[in-house]
Amino acid sequence: ADDLKGLRLLIVDDNATNRKVIRHQALYWEMQVDEAESGAIALQQLRHQVEQNRPYDLAILDMQMPDMDGKTLGCQIKADPRLKQTQLVMLTSLHQQGTAANLLDLGFAACLLKPVRQSRLLNCLLTVTRAGSNKPPLTDGLMQSQAEPSQLISPEQASRLKILLAEDSLVNQKVALNQLKQLGCTADVAANGQEVLDLLTKIRYDIVLMDCQMPILDGYGTTQEIRRLERNGLHPPIIIAMTANAMKDDRDRCMNVGMDDYLSKPVRQKELAAKLAYWSQQLMTTENSLDNSVFSFSRTSDSMDMTLHNLIDWDYLHELSDGNEAFEQELLQTLIESLPPHLETLHNYIAAQDFLAIEREAHYIKGSTTSIGAKSLQALVEQLELQARRQQFENLAYLFSRIEQGFKQIETLVKSKQYFSEVAE
Repeated sequence: ADDLKGLRLLIVDDNATNRKVIRHQALYWEMQVDEAESGAIALQQLRHQVEQNRPYDLAILDMQMPDMDGKTLGCQIKADPRLKQTQLVMLTSLHQQGTAANLLDLGFAACLLKPVRQSRLLNCLLTVTRAGSNKPPLTDGLMQSQAEPSQLISPEQASRLKILLAEDSLVNQKVALNQLKQLGCTADVAANGQEVLDLLTKIRYDIVLMDCQMPILDGYGTTQEIRRLERNGLHPPIIIAMTANAMKDDRDRCMNVGMDDYLSKPVRQKELAAKLAYWSQQLMTTENSLDNSVFSFSRTSDSMDMTLHNLIDWDYLHELSDGNEAFEQELLQTLIESLPPHLETLHNYIAAQDFLAIEREAHYIKGSTTSIGAKSLQALVEQLELQARRQQFENLAYLFSRIEQGFKQIETLVKSKQYFSEVAE
């Protein structure tokens, strides 16, 4: 990491835990690091440092921030002649990777998929700084090369998935089924939206690959009907749009009608594999967390070790900290100090049934829990975020009570250094 020594980095993220994790890693490589909690503050710092003749070499921007998101901030940076030389790296979730080509057009040098492990952050920063003016093209493939091996679908995951392919073109059906077969998956096929609805009433599918343009009932209308039927007890599948339209308005339309993700046509097998791996992991993690209703710190049984293991991914936390127990405790302490006001705000939004605000607040909390490996809490918050996106109110209060319970367990864990030491060792 000698190439990074002395380089000036600005981390822009409204989430303090996320900033702390990246700061710790960058300081280890002897970079000069500053932080900004919003886009407006970031612009002030960037301009001030230019005036001081100390411009930042790189800036890492979070995609989703209130008031000004990472994409908007990036555009403003690149539009300012004084700042446009700053190399920009976007932090984004795996299922947003289809935005990569668009980010290249906006001037970003690379994207990093969350959660950011140290090795990937190092590789990304080295690639960006060494490339200089000869930046490599930013594509979904580049993002895939920076994905963890665990983000590629495993044979076990593939065999467990129940997939429905909604596609009216016979050629497209054959292509998609062949791609799924090569990934170890099988799928049923529906040629229009009405067939999709008929099958969903009979079979519990995990994922629907939904073509947006179909006869009788298109993918948008079908999705809206599925989300309506869920309120009457229909099992909620993950819906991934397959669309030839890659414009932002088209993607936004997919999300607004209740789809969970999208793939641009022609669908590449690696992209399909990444989507299936991501959502299969979310389904598995959420299912395990919701089924595991026992949180206990009893010293008299083996359940304590299992509970603590489920609360925190210790291997991941150790990797983040390079085995620095003091920093691990600092991260956990930051979590329990920063989340209570957000939990209270989330509770108020649930009471008001403000779905957009619920989704936004849940996303913030999910970001904090993901950053430190609080996997059980992360899964619960992710499920709540998903239900808010689908405007499903029925289980939100229950999920929130589970989130509060899980948070209290982590809080107890952090305050008890003895428990922390036993598990960390």
